Amino acid sequence: MLPPDQQHIVVGVDGSISALQAALWASEESVRTDSALCLVVVHEDEALQYYAARTVEEVSARCRTLRPELCVVTSVVLGDPVECLIRESRNAHELVLGGLGGKPLGSVSAAVAGRAHCPVVLTNGTSGSWNGPVVVGLHEDGDDAPLLQYAFEAAALREDPRLEIVRSWHESDYGETVRTPLSPHHGERLRQALEHWLSERSDGWAEKYPEVRVSRSVRGGQPVPVLTRTSENAALLIVGRGTDGNLARNGSGSTLIGVTRHANRPVAVVPLGSPSGT
Repeated sequence: MLPPDQQHIVVGVDGSISALQAALWASEESVRTDSALCLVVVHEDEALQYYAARTVEEVSARCRTLRPELCVVTSVVLGDPVECLIRESRNAHELVLGGLGGKPLGSVSAAVAGRAHCPVVLTNGTSGSWNGPVVVGLHEDGDDAPLLQYAFEAAALREDPRLEIVRSWHESDYGETVRTPLSPHHGERLRQALEHWLSERSDGWAEKYPEVRVSRSVRGGQPVPVLTRTSENAALLIVGRGTDGNLARNGSGSTLIGVTRHANRPVAVVPLGSPSGT
């Protein structure tokens, strides 16, 4: 049992390889953030109680072997996996998931990432820490303060504290069509305006985290390919989720699913408001 004020990271475990990889990634994250590690198995059949308890203890042993200094707590819960994990997210620093419920982005992972109260990291088969910058995608929609705070903190805690702030744009975002593309002059003016907007949004955070080396880029294209390409050598890709339970980008969960399917690095989904349905 953890003290009420103990910061902790929750990992959903189900016996799969991807869930084990998520737990090993979270072990590194727990040490980095000085958090306890809470391993949770949720099942809906009492007959699976013994198997579930054995599974979570095996994962706990692997995590302790990797990081002996970890404070690890295990829990076996009977109930609906989505609702139980969302409940666990209320007081968690982060919730880490692999491919629960299917692949590449399981139904449980997708549902939890869309409704959790804390940031959800989908590890995409990654079990260790990557060297490289933290990448965060910004858009004008919603309050980006939680997104930038999480991104700067994530970068500051790494040995190589680098943060790349990315804004994608496409002509269709501005009422244009393929048949009437923006002129080079208007396209360049738009790019400059977006670069200025990025600086306005992030300069204050950069002053709070002077140890973080910040770069900003405006890249043409749809968000999924832009973020996927930018994060190829990143330690972590961070995106925002709007109050409707989708990414704060274009009102469609397709961006979240697309980024998670195609990114080869862990993806953190940060809630920018009160999640729906909770």
